[in-house]
Amino acid sequence: MGLYILKSVLCLSVCLCFYHLVLEQEKAHKTKRYFLLASLVLSLLVPLITFTSYEYVEPISDPTTLLTLADSQDAAVNKANTSLNIILGIYCLGVAVYLIRFLINLNKIRLSILQHNTVKNNIYTAVLVLKRIVPHSFFNYIFINKDAYTTNAIPAEVFQHEEAHIKQKHSLDLLFIEVLQIIFWFNPLLYFTKKAIKLNHEFLADEAVVNQHKNIETYQHLLVNFSSNPHQVALSSSFNYSLTKKRILMLSKSSSKLKWLRLFAILPLLAGLLFSFSSRETIYKTLLVPTENVASNTTKVITENLPQEKQIVLSVNENTIKINNKEVALENVTDEINKITKSWSKQELIDPNIKVSFNNVPKNGIANIELAFKASRLGKA
Repeated sequence: MGLYILKSVLCLSVCLCFYHLVLEQEKAHKTKRYFLLASLVLSLLVPLITFTSYEYVEPISDPTTLLTLADSQDAAVNKANTSLNIILGIYCLGVAVYLIRFLINLNKIRLSILQHNTVKNNIYTAVLVLKRIVPHSFFNYIFINKDAYTTNAIPAEVFQHEEAHIKQKHSLDLLFIEVLQIIFWFNPLLYFTKKAIKLNHEFLADEAVVNQHKNIETYQHLLVNFSSNPHQVALSSSFNYSLTKKRILMLSKSSSKLKWLRLFAILPLLAGLLFSFSSRETIYKTLLVPTENVASNTTKVITENLPQEKQIVLSVNENTIKINNKEVALENVTDEINKITKSWSKQELIDPNIKVSFNNVPKNGIANIELAFKASRLGKA
């Protein structure tokens, strides 16, 4: 889990750096929106991708020679479990805090809708708030000062700005990032991603208004006039959000000649993310070895004349374990071996008649079999 979190954070950091260095100044705001949302999804999914390769290895003649794990492993596991419980407790506490904060903000919006008069429009519902606030929207609701609304003191461009937020469903983006912040509250990069998403929302809404009115200078003055009130409701899209030099300059900025080259740079970025932050797994495949070829200093050849109770034929195919043609669960391997070797002499335990074959078994599967042999009479002989 720790490695997954590290890869996820690094993946998101690469995407954010690419966004700020390459894409942010471009006027391809829709593409930028999808890129930021895709960056969040990729940072969660890419570390889960595993590329599998296969290697063929020599058959294991005597599994008892592979048992290398120390007996002190149980104590280490117990210690790790204690640390894991502490970390899990801290994580759950953080989730609870962020979830409560999220629910409080949602409830504030709900109460504001219930406690104030509303005016329905074809596109939105205006919530007439008594306090002096900057117009802001949440889904199909626009929150606006009642006196300013009744006296028609709000310019049409402001309503069109908030309508753009509503039509483009920017609230869905904000809810998505809020949910991620609840689950991954310990990741500070989510805060910067949220900030970039909200600023790009404003670029999109500003662009929609300017495309309709074609008067950039007038709209810029309008932004300045509404910048004096810093009030903003969490989870909403506010008209005066991030009134910075970036937003003012973006209104009059023309498309870069390198726009398409910058956008195509996303493709090698995706390839780099997959290569750098995905996982690789090697599965070792062992071919079945004919009986006449199985011979070594430590393993006898198993012949048809040898009684079944004096030999062990272990066959593991992926997750299926068979001992002497009997399917056995991993947790019962030790008991089955002890049952077979119950009447074996000391010499037969030291020099056992064993045939082993593995097929499509990952390393951890082989290690579990080794542990089972170590715990049996064979491993202790």
